[in-house]
Amino acid sequence: MPIFTSPFPTTHDTIGASTLDSPTHRLPSPASAAGSRQGAESDHEEKTTINENAADGEINKGLSRASPDALAAEDLDQKMAHYSIDWDRFPGGSLKNGHDAPEEEEEPEPEFGGPEDLTMNLDKYLLGDFDLKEEQKRHDQINDAIEEDDDLPESPSPFPRQHHDAEDSEFDPPLDMSTPSHLMWKKNFGTNKEETHLEDILESFPSSPEKSASPTKNNDNEEDMGRSRTFTTVLREIEDLHEQRSERDEKIQVYQEKLGSANDEIDYLRAELQRKASQLSDANVKVGEEAVLREQIQVLKNKIDEKVSPDESLHDQLTLLREQLEDAQEQLKKRDEALEDSEHRLRENNTAQEQQLREKDAEIEDLKAQASERELELANLDEELAEAKQEYAVLEQRIGAIETRNVPLEEKNILLEKEVNRVKSELVAQRNSLSIMATDLFIETDGKAYNELIDSLKKQFKTKQSASQDASIEATENLRTKLAEAQAEANQSAAARQAAETEWKQSQETLAESRTLITTVESENTRLTTRLHELNSNLSTVREELRALKEQPIQTEPAVQPKSPPRDSSAALLDASRLEIENLKEAHANAVDNLRTSYNDSASSLRALLSASEKREADLYSQLSSLRTTVATTHENEVLDLKSQIDDLQSTLALKEETSAEVDRRISRAIDKREREWERRIDILLKEREKMSKALMVAWGEKEVGKPSRSSSSTSHKESSSEKQAERGTEKQGQGYRYKYVVRS
Repeated sequence: MPIFTSPFPTTHDTIGASTLDSPTHRLPSPASAAGSRQGAESDHEEKTTINENAADGEINKGLSRASPDALAAEDLDQKMAHYSIDWDRFPGGSLKNGHDAPEEEEEPEPEFGGPEDLTMNLDKYLLGDFDLKEEQKRHDQINDAIEEDDDLPESPSPFPRQHHDAEDSEFDPPLDMSTPSHLMWKKNFGTNKEETHLEDILESFPSSPEKSASPTKNNDNEEDMGRSRTFTTVLREIEDLHEQRSERDEKIQVYQEKLGSANDEIDYLRAELQRKASQLSDANVKVGEEAVLREQIQVLKNKIDEKVSPDESLHDQLTLLREQLEDAQEQLKKRDEALEDSEHRLRENNTAQEQQLREKDAEIEDLKAQASERELELANLDEELAEAKQEYAVLEQRIGAIETRNVPLEEKNILLEKEVNRVKSELVAQRNSLSIMATDLFIETDGKAYNELIDSLKKQFKTKQSASQDASIEATENLRTKLAEAQAEANQSAAARQAAETEWKQSQETLAESRTLITTVESENTRLTTRLHELNSNLSTVREELRALKEQPIQTEPAVQPKSPPRDSSAALLDASRLEIENLKEAHANAVDNLRTSYNDSASSLRALLSASEKREADLYSQLSSLRTTVATTHENEVLDLKSQIDDLQSTLALKEETSAEVDRRISRAIDKREREWERRIDILLKEREKMSKALMVAWGEKEVGKPSRSSSSTSHKESSSEKQAERGTEKQGQGYRYKYVVRS
């Protein structure tokens, strides 16, 4: 005889695969028990459910701090506690006709966590457009659906976890967010199950599902753009620094070459001084030769006196000649004294020039020492630049690592936004279906409690979303201010570099001026050398004249010696001596005039040169002092600027490290909080789905069979209480009606 039951599908047909992953591994339901046993167990189960709900109510009252979600879940539990099931009133509970359903074999669990979704086929179920053949094919799954009420494990507490206030971070998670990793679908090819793994994801969602992009994402894009711009500016500055360093190296090489050429010129000047000293020694030797020549002239004079002594008549003339010779000797002595004075002055000038050259050598050595000090300072600055570059490379590596972390997170955020939109559409469909089911179940609230719960959740979502947006805006503003500070620091460093370049140019100009001064000194030295050559030429001419004077009396001696001086030749001798004396006087006068003019010219030129050299020395000393002061001040300023830049960079690095650590902490806290929130919400949704499935099954039973009477329920309860107590652990209570279109033999 066929058993007529509900035409609607059971829980396996209606409550199946949804977006929230139901427990995939379920214990197979045993065969259906006898009807009398089901009737006996019904009242006892009703009492136990009432007691459990009352205990849950007491626990809920004992909680000191409960969120609005917890209060809504408590109201739902209290309302569901009023419903009870009288299993004796169902026709399949007593087994009067003796057509017991045979024990069926255990069916394998569904491949994807259950049959098709209730929301997908709700219109077909309510309008009656369903296939009877498909319903008959599903008869093997009915017993599991009937006994699912007792087979399900107790769900965890619907109340949310009580978080401490200190653990709350600024990034409060919105209610409408993506599902956690352990609750998403994924296809496992080994067990034909679907699972998902989305871990360590920090997602941000828009306020409405229609919007594709969020303000937080736009802010992130702006931050990425600003960061890329700062990277390009810093790279350009590094290239400029490399170019400046190469230019400075080239300039240093040029200066080294100039110093080498200056050293060569100094060596050349020293060689010239040695040559001049040798020339002076030669002049001294020549002066000694002149003294010897004078002695020879005196000897010749004595000989002439001896020859002229026999002639008494010529005695007066000889005295006159002697006086003239003495005058000539005096003139020669004066000439010698003038020559000695000129030589003495030349020696003094040479000594003064040597002293000047020595002082200039000392100054050049000082400049070399200063150049070496500057080279050492440049080496130190290069080392500091290398350290700064290393720190910058470390920062670039950190930023690159952060960017590599952000790229997969952004991709996952996009995927999560798509999944969130899909989940929202499914939640809307579920809300509509639940409202229809609430009207069918004759609930007193008529869906008001559920709508109020949704409104409260929406309010919380809006508040949390606004708080998260404010926090993100503040973070972006802080980052922008930091970027502005870094740009200002870069501008300051560029200004300092420009100042250093200007100072370097000034030092180059001063070096060029010193170079010109050295060239002027060299030109003056060349002039002095030319003057010395002229004086040497004059000395050579004087020596030639002296030799000519020596040769003239030697030539007159052979004419005087062979013949004894007779009295007749005295007149001729007197005439010859007079002519010679006149010639000597003229030659001596011309030589003395030439020497005086040359001496006056040389003295005036030397005095002018000395005055010019003294002025040049004063100018050089003033320029050197100014150069030293400027170089010292510029060097100190450069060192102070570099130290300040290093301190600023170290402070910025410390701030960036602190901010990155704080951001990592906040992100980890936000992720933990979101995971916990999703676990709590999923537990609540699973409990609601379970309760609504039970209520739906009860409603279908009441529509088909009707409500059972209290008398039949009490009698059946007395008869089957003992059996229920004996077989509670092994068998589970089934549903109170059978299938209408299934005929079993």
